[in-house]
Amino acid sequence: GNVANTLGNIFSSMWDSITDTIDNIVEAVKDCFTDLIDWFKDLPKKFIELGKDIFSGLWDGIKGVWNNITSWVTEKVDWLVDKITFWDNGSSKKSASYKSVAYVNGSHADGLAYVPYDGYIAELHQGETVLNKEEAKAYRSGGNTTNTFNVSINASSIKEFNDIVNICKNAKMTERNR
Repeated sequence: GNVANTLGNIFSSMWDSITDTIDNIVEAVKDCFTDLIDWFKDLPKKFIELGKDIFSGLWDGIKGVWNNITSWVTEKVDWLVDKITFWDNGSSKKSASYKSVAYVNGSHADGLAYVPYDGYIAELHQGETVLNKEEAKAYRSGGNTTNTFNVSINASSIKEFNDIVNICKNAKMTERNR
């Protein structure tokens, strides 16, 4: 009896181990198929994320190149503006070839009878005179645009006369410098 019981227990244990192992193998295969099915189900999401990552990387690259280009252009424009400003500030007379024609409404070396609107920008020439609105009105109506007055000088000598002339010249220079 004991041998039969012992052999029965051994075979029973072996059978339990075999069935447990088979159950574990079946569970593992089920898990593999479940994981594989889940992987295939998640595949569209993974492709979407992959596409987003690709385009985000591409976009970041384009922005980086654009930033480099704009930075380079800005640097060159700033350099050019600096040079033009230096040149402009450094010259006492503006050269006709230098100024920007786009900012001048007209060049009137032969004169301009009437300024057409406020803010009109005209090129002036050496020796020309600019009149304000009241002076222009007086000029157009044939009036005089300067203050004229007559002075009688009673001088008893040439020196006295020259002193008076010098006083008048100094007064005229003072008036011009205002």
